Amino acid sequence: MTDLLRIEGLRIQFPGGSQMRDVVSEVSLAIAPGEAVGLVGESGSGKSMTARAVIRVLPPTARVSGEITFDGAPVLSMASKQLRAFRQKDVAMIFQDPSVHLNPIRTILDFLAEGMRLRGVTGDAARSRAKSLLSQVLIDDPDRVLDSYPHQLSGGMLQRVMIASAIDGEPRLLLADEPTTALDVTTQAEVLAIIDRLRRERGVGLLFITHDLELAAAICDRTVVMYAGRTVEEQGSMAVHRAPLHPYTAGLLVSRPHVSQKQARLQVLPGRPIAAYEAPGGCSFAPRCAHAQPACEAEVPAFRALAGGHVACRRAEELRTAGLLKEVTHAES
Repeated sequence: MTDLLRIEGLRIQFPGGSQMRDVVSEVSLAIAPGEAVGLVGESGSGKSMTARAVIRVLPPTARVSGEITFDGAPVLSMASKQLRAFRQKDVAMIFQDPSVHLNPIRTILDFLAEGMRLRGVTGDAARSRAKSLLSQVLIDDPDRVLDSYPHQLSGGMLQRVMIASAIDGEPRLLLADEPTTALDVTTQAEVLAIIDRLRRERGVGLLFITHDLELAAAICDRTVVMYAGRTVEEQGSMAVHRAPLHPYTAGLLVSRPHVSQKQARLQVLPGRPIAAYEAPGGCSFAPRCAHAQPACEAEVPAFRALAGGHVACRRAEELRTAGLLKEVTHAES
């Protein structure tokens, strides 16, 4: 099957002092039509920047290189007219905090109808369309919500409005940037179920950005793990949990609490996450890795195929054969 979205060797830089600094240094991933891919990593790993590069909404000072193609078309070289059509018809993004993206002095109807006006849908037709969209995201009283202002709705309701806006143009690709971060657990589950249902019903490709590996596994076919601006692992979501290939992924898994067990103290990854521009010359995770050797600091490991997935770790085969990573992740489960 032809990939809907393909990212190869993406690099994003911003000016910092007298030089350009990497915020994303080497990201590669692909999404097929109807496939959900999770993009996981700590804050500052470059997840959101990667998604924003797909729709080219980075600040003008950003320098972007590498390749991003949508259905074979090169996104980074699209002219203004082609880029506008791409954003209106093919791709949509659900942002992390809906309150930042909604005008506080305009109603929800005004917000939803804005995109419709570009397609010539106005008046009663726009309101009818907006009601239908709200019903699709399981809002029971669409008329009240349409006439409300953002401050009159809960966080979960605002996120549903954002999803409704995203699906209005019937996109083929949906970028969801931590859409459940500020929500309680029950509302989070409801929002995830809506996104997953719409993705399956419409055959939409989904890039789901999150800090949470288990959350990604709940709705994603594959999971891509990022660290310091690089993709370090890619596997099927269930395989990531059963047998991670990278020490960083294994560390993320054991640092989560589990309701089915007692733990005197949670395991943690030593040190702190780093940005891409802080990465050392070799493996960027080496300073925090329990399995690092001097050779790990000598060169950046290639992102290569292994065991049905991909990994950027020079000792991956050795650690996998010895069962060290699987042993670590299942010791507490």
